[in-house]
Amino acid sequence: MQKGPIGKRLATVVVGGSFNAQLLPLMSDSGVFEPIEFYFYTTLGQQRYSGGVKTEREPGEGPRLGAAIAGAEVLILEENEQALVSPHGRLLVDEVLGSAR
Repeated sequence: MQKGPIGKRLATVVVGGSFNAQLLPLMSDSGVFEPIEFYFYTTLGQQRYSGGVKTEREPGEGPRLGAAIAGAEVLILEENEQALVSPHGRLLVDEVLGSAR
């Protein structure tokens, strides 16, 4: 797999829902975002994309969200436009603020 256009791969964390199922393989295949840690609605499941391979994890099996964010260079929060702040968005904010304390 080639590196991204800036010559390096960017460790990425994505938090959101099923909409990401179409985006994450494309992001992984691009060679820019590597690895990708995906938190399905923050706590319902985890997936890791690395080297074009998706690995499913049970909730809590992978790295804690706060630790993953601390090591990431890119953080993506996917929100539904019908919700001003989703439950998974609130959990993400709580996790980030809790990690900063």
